[in-house]
Amino acid sequence: MGVDPGFAGVGFVFSSDDPYTGIDLDKCRNPETGQIEESAQGIIEQLDSYTEASQSGTGVHIIVRGWLPQGNGARRRTGGIEMYDAGRFFVMTGQVLDGRLGITERQDQLQTFYRKVFDREETRALPIRKFFDIARDVLLDATRRQPQSARAWYNLGIVYRTLAQTDAAIDAFEKVGGLDASDADTLYFLGQLHAQARRYDQAIAAFEKCLALDSLHLSAEFGLARAYQLSGNDAAAAQHLARFDQLTQSKIGKQISLTYGEQGPYSTAEPVGGAEVAPRDFAIRFAASTLSGGRIAPRPPPGPRDRFLQLAGAGACFIDFDGDGRQDLLLPAEQGPRVATLYRNNGGGRFSDATAQAGLDSAGEAHGCAIGDSVRQPQNNIVAAVVVVIANRALPQRS
Repeated sequence: MGVDPGFAGVGFVFSSDDPYTGIDLDKCRNPETGQIEESAQGIIEQLDSYTEASQSGTGVHIIVRGWLPQGNGARRRTGGIEMYDAGRFFVMTGQVLDGRLGITERQDQLQTFYRKVFDREETRALPIRKFFDIARDVLLDATRRQPQSARAWYNLGIVYRTLAQTDAAIDAFEKVGGLDASDADTLYFLGQLHAQARRYDQAIAAFEKCLALDSLHLSAEFGLARAYQLSGNDAAAAQHLARFDQLTQSKIGKQISLTYGEQGPYSTAEPVGGAEVAPRDFAIRFAASTLSGGRIAPRPPPGPRDRFLQLAGAGACFIDFDGDGRQDLLLPAEQGPRVATLYRNNGGGRFSDATAQAGLDSAGEAHGCAIGDSVRQPQNNIVAAVVVVIANRALPQRS
């Protein structure tokens, strides 16, 4: 078997799609004798999970199941200690230390170690675990009060997942699935949780259902590839990993992340009573027709098209300028002979030029328009190109 000199080893990438955190202890080991400094040995014993020598031999890598505190205040590195649960990778050596081969759940130990290392006032006053405990209690109460609320069960599932309570999280997400079978993100989380529990058949089934609802679900595609790989189906794993790479490169895939709004629609804040009701939609139908007046946008002049206005045009706006209940059509001025033109909607799909009647007068080019009330009067106003403001006053006054 040939060896590709371009590769130096095997690496593991930590991401938001897996439950793992890596701890890197630098310059704590003698590569010749294998002797480990006392402080580093204490960390190894405290976390008690998979431990191996680093590639240089002078450091130690530890991998545990658990998550670090999130947010702008969360730190990741100090002195010779680094901790990452996403966005970094370890070069794996397989040189296991002290027989610590298994990756074990160490959420509480990880949080304790994090607080000890970074010694932040916020975490001393209110440990991160307490935040999640409070959230869990609030959401449990919400599910008792509103057992048909998919949003409450969904967020409870996220909290249980963060607390590494896998079975409780699965129960919560299954409740969501029973209430809303069309939510792809619920199925993604079920797949991820079953994979963490090494129930790969159930994980594969959940990921496939997720992708059947949302074929662009990037995280589900990766999770499915990983589940197939761990179940021993390398051919299926390669197929879905290739699909994952395709979605990643095209930048059209949907990814679950820790960013607000990117853990599914049910994870966002719920609208409360008192919000302003949106106006009712009005129906507009378009049909091929030649507008009267002969004012057609000119073609851009020959030569290099290096101006935005020549390429984009001036756009259009709908406004009921005469208050008859029908939406009239405004075409802002463009380069060339076309000035701002207002077409009255006569009904029945017919329009007529009402520019002169409306007293519409504007100069210069525009690349868009907007309708709004800037002077608190019943009639709306027109803003064209953020330069020209045309007030809509009672006809026949001129503006």
